[in-house]
Amino acid sequence: MRKVFLIFLFFQAILLASQSDLPEVYTVKIEDTGNNVSFYLDQAVLEAIVRATGSFKEIKDSKKIIDLDLNSFVREYKFLRELNRNFIEIKIDAVELRSKLFELNFPLFTEKKLRAIVWINCNLSKELKSKTYQIAQDECNKLKKNISSEAKKRGGRVIFPILDPTEMTFNDDRNIESFKNIYFNNEKYSPDGWMYCNRGEEFLCYLPQEPKNIFSNLNPYNSYLPFDAIQGLLDKISEPYRVKSGSKNKKILITVEGNTSFETLQIFKELLGQNFLVKNSFLHRLEDKMFSFIVMTDSGTDDLIEVMLTDNLLTLRSKSLDEIIFQSID
Repeated sequence: MRKVFLIFLFFQAILLASQSDLPEVYTVKIEDTGNNVSFYLDQAVLEAIVRATGSFKEIKDSKKIIDLDLNSFVREYKFLRELNRNFIEIKIDAVELRSKLFELNFPLFTEKKLRAIVWINCNLSKELKSKTYQIAQDECNKLKKNISSEAKKRGGRVIFPILDPTEMTFNDDRNIESFKNIYFNNEKYSPDGWMYCNRGEEFLCYLPQEPKNIFSNLNPYNSYLPFDAIQGLLDKISEPYRVKSGSKNKKILITVEGNTSFETLQIFKELLGQNFLVKNSFLHRLEDKMFSFIVMTDSGTDDLIEVMLTDNLLTLRSKSLDEIIFQSID
């Protein structure tokens, strides 16, 4: 019976680990276009840093990032051949990277699975019987692919709803007033944020006045190229899920109630070791149906809770400035 129980806990641990939102490794695949390997390693780590921090804008020109030895975070890399194209796949130590970024006082993203709605007006109706129709359609499909790819790099997902005839033609006359008051059916998709792109002489995208508000009007006075628009949108909707360094060397008591088997205790110790907010921890109490750790952190209680809950192993029972009580999920 004991053996069966341990096998069950082993598979349960695998299942729970697979649900974790804070990966131990970031895997980045980049097409090989003839640069040296070090260039691709740096690009992969920069991509991982944007994902870890939740901010493209903050990282882009940061001197702290420029001064980092980016290659030191690379675990391994290998060359691939797919569909007659060469790629390099790079694995990055996510735990070490987050720890270093937090040490440098960068807010870190809890890696919530964000979902963005992107409305795209390809303006294909006028070219339906034209020789340029297929070219225009290919351009539109390529745009969608590129936007999806940029979101995926940051752990997010993009949905492209179908515009109805009214929405497709509302801005043909370039009337700013009608443009900024256009209504999109965002609410049925429950997104974290949204934007709108239109194909004219080139694709231009517009963010709402409040990107996180699904009922907000578009801002017609600021247009962006698609890459800048999707990065800006993801920066905005990531902001509520970024945690910052707080008081230095603060002690917090974390208590876990419920399943307190040896296996559960070991899994929890590993989670603390992987948590970028935890500087040090040690076992404080161990009783039937309860154990507690004293944790040293530079973070506030709320931010620590936010990260602890991303692994789907715990539910919050209560909190105070100096103690957090979780219930383990059996």
